[in-house]
Amino acid sequence: MQPNQTQLETTLQEEATLTQRIRLCRDFIDILLEYVSHNADQIHILTAEDILTSVHTIAQDLDTELLHVRLEKGILENKLRSQQSQVVSIGTS
Repeated sequence: MQPNQTQLETTLQEEATLTQRIRLCRDFIDILLEYVSHNADQIHILTAEDILTSVHTIAQDLDTELLHVRLEKGILENKLRSQQSQVVSIGTS
């Protein structure tokens, strides 16, 4: 297997993992917001806000990482298309 193809497969796996982690953060945010909605009079709101902000920050960091992985994926896909067109050009010569 070519190095670019191997890198692309690794990048695709990273993308899937990051997407799953971001989804989990968003699910937790929804759960926490629902919890606050039902228990606001019984909890320390500033602590709840700190927790929500922390999870949100984690999601943002993961989203930035995902952006870089998707950029890398695009570059690798471009390289693979270029290599494939070169192989086709050589085969038809």
